[in-house]
Amino acid sequence: MQNEVLIIGKNSKIVKSLNVPNAVMISHEQIDSFSFDEYSEIFLFSWSTYSLEQNLDLINKLPSSKIVFISTVAVFATFLKQQWNNYPNWKLVCERHVLSRGGKVVRIGISDEEHLNKLNNLIPHTTSKLIESYIRSSNKKVITNLFHLKPIDRHTKLQSIESFINFISSYLPGKFIFQAPFELILKLIGSKYYGYTYHSLRFFRQNFQVGYGVIGSKFYVKGSGLVCSDIEDTLLNENGFRMNRIGRNKIGLAKYWHGVRIVFSKGQYFKKVPLFIKRRLPPSNVLPFKVSSIEDHSDFFCLSLSDECINSSIKVYCKSLTLAAGALKNCILLSKLCEYPMEVKFDDQELGFIGSINTKELISKSYLSKMIFLVWGRKVFVNDDLTALVDFRPT
Repeated sequence: MQNEVLIIGKNSKIVKSLNVPNAVMISHEQIDSFSFDEYSEIFLFSWSTYSLEQNLDLINKLPSSKIVFISTVAVFATFLKQQWNNYPNWKLVCERHVLSRGGKVVRIGISDEEHLNKLNNLIPHTTSKLIESYIRSSNKKVITNLFHLKPIDRHTKLQSIESFINFISSYLPGKFIFQAPFELILKLIGSKYYGYTYHSLRFFRQNFQVGYGVIGSKFYVKGSGLVCSDIEDTLLNENGFRMNRIGRNKIGLAKYWHGVRIVFSKGQYFKKVPLFIKRRLPPSNVLPFKVSSIEDHSDFFCLSLSDECINSSIKVYCKSLTLAAGALKNCILLSKLCEYPMEVKFDDQELGFIGSINTKELISKSYLSKMIFLVWGRKVFVNDDLTALVDFRPT
């Protein structure tokens, strides 16, 4: 026989849709005259939109170890920028208060079907059946993100308007005076993709890419999610590494790239040196976090993100994943993904000064060209098995 559980918030639309035989459902107004001893768990669905203090007072009246606080994925929005709307801010405060008292938190996704059909890409969808199954489950985690990932491919004229307005608002401060006018416009034209909904759904994409350096910026597909940390580089000088730099900011090692490429043309190798270098900046939807680990759930990937300024569980969800964080960081992430130890070997290039050669000899062998007093050349020497490259430079 299952232990009885208590559900507080019987007037909630979600609670009214639930069918949990071993549950007793009450209103938050009844708790002052209620005994909690006989219940193994207390699920708190009730929510006050009037003040944060009312919600905290309600939590404080309940046995701390039995509380399962019903939160929302909307709290993800607070990890990106200041939110003027109280809802995600208060939910996050209540989450932390419950956790500090030894309780548990469950974050649910979009449950309204009408709301769901007005969104796009990969949506966290929480059904009544999923909530019922969670309530009946045992060994609940401290924090549970409770939803299925539902791909929605919606193509309407509204999308371009949504993208444009959200693009502008993303660069503005999160205060009411800057954000509310844009959100009102989207609301009036029937959109649901604005405000904290827009920001929280940036953590859910059909495809996510990690890294946006020289190569990553070429591979990035518009509309995909993007994660790039924005911290100082790491310099490796141990375990066989010698002055190896791992680019950790938003554009990785691209900030050091001077644009030179080796090209093969007419049977010869040449340096191609651009006059101007265009370093692509990440798109506005970038998530500025460090990826600490990856979980493979067979039909989706879950990335755990970390940030020194945020003391909370941050996750990213996607159906497909592109790793473009550089050879070293990619291997570190893949090794954490594997169930068995990975043996990784690297083959790196080595730079060095090997000697000198007379300019006249270089001209005679067509590595350099000369006209009066001007000397120039882009040709480089490459040996037959392509294992060495010699670039001739003046000293």
